[in-house]
Amino acid sequence: MPPNAVTLTSLAIALVAMWKLPSAVWPTWSVIGCIVLDVMDGRIARMSNRPNALGAQLDSLVDVVAFGALPALLVLHHAASTAWMLHVPTAILFIACAALRLARFNAKTTQAPQRFFTGLPTPVAAGLVASVILVLQRSDQARHASGPLSGGVICLIAGLAAWLMVTKLPFPSFSGAASTTPKRRTLIAIVALMFIGLFFHPSLTLLLTFAVYAASGWVIRRKMNQFMDRLAYAKAAASGTGRIGCPAATEHLDRP
Repeated sequence: MPPNAVTLTSLAIALVAMWKLPSAVWPTWSVIGCIVLDVMDGRIARMSNRPNALGAQLDSLVDVVAFGALPALLVLHHAASTAWMLHVPTAILFIACAALRLARFNAKTTQAPQRFFTGLPTPVAAGLVASVILVLQRSDQARHASGPLSGGVICLIAGLAAWLMVTKLPFPSFSGAASTTPKRRTLIAIVALMFIGLFFHPSLTLLLTFAVYAASGWVIRRKMNQFMDRLAYAKAAASGTGRIGCPAATEHLDRP
């Protein structure tokens, strides 16, 4: 299947989900389906040696709909019980940050695979919002009730995801993640644990997966800063200045 056809399938799913949102439950799960298709189209393009500028632009345009507009509508629908109509500015903030994140990615001078993304990828941000809605839906059904608390949690997570999309925190891209045997084994183990979790509690497993990835940005940033501090210390020791740390060595790591 051509990669552009997979991308357009994701667009169709997002459109139907937005159409059926007021009267159906499955549109929240459609975000997860769009994430799977987003991963697939990139893999297919690389495997078929057919990545091109048209496909990259089309992918970003579809992402604005599937991972920007659809999650924003989910927030409007499922968080409508919040006080002061908090769900409205939250939804606007989310789709605006998603568009900015995708525009920043497209504005890069190089589209070569990189070890890290700058800012939380839009599929992960959308998955975080969708998965927390799924978990809260299950909890509300168990309690036979829903209210402002659930809406407040949704707005909080959506607002946090929106902010993470436009920060300069580094997030792993997993390009070449399985290039060595130890990394391949680790990746296989993680995927196996995910499938086990999806079998027993899919919505909670998805929420934990997206949450761990979202938290990885702070961990990676801290590791980078520690590395640069050690490098600056080593340079200072080698030059005989005796200075511990060098502010200039870490200036290029923009802190959020």
